[in-house]
Amino acid sequence: MRNTPLLNIVDTLQLQPRFFTLVGALRGAGLEVLLRSAGPFTLFAPVDSAFTALEPELRDGLARDFNRMRAVLEYHLLRNTLLASDLRHGLAKTVEGTALRIGATDDGFTVDHANVERTQIHCRNGVIHAIDAVIMPGYRPPVVAAALEESAWSGRRRTPQKRVLV
Repeated sequence: MRNTPLLNIVDTLQLQPRFFTLVGALRGAGLEVLLRSAGPFTLFAPVDSAFTALEPELRDGLARDFNRMRAVLEYHLLRNTLLASDLRHGLAKTVEGTALRIGATDDGFTVDHANVERTQIHCRNGVIHAIDAVIMPGYRPPVVAAALEESAWSGRRRTPQKRVLV
């Protein structure tokens, strides 16, 4: 059995059909050269369905705005190798300059609101973690109405309601 040498992040992505949109976006944002360099890098790589799930106006806006697209893609990128065994609940500074939130759940890990697949892809200059959503710098998911309702866990007492018997 022959050991094949590891490829860089861009070449590795190109061999995986589920990252077709990401490869084009990286090329269009001018990040292809960076991700072919020595690294090390960690890329949280949205699969094609993550780009498809974006609202059409947002997707089209990113395609037309080079700087915004680059900032969004740099938000998916860390300047170190963060293996699955290294993932912990906390913050990680991105190439874009802000921090993304890594969360631990019963099902695995999340970055911001995206789920991280359990399988990581090793590359010559880092590691790729596939994610199921495109994450945006500064995005905070909306609070669902159920979270705002009073409950036994909210610390507030409910006012007992009087029952009227007819």
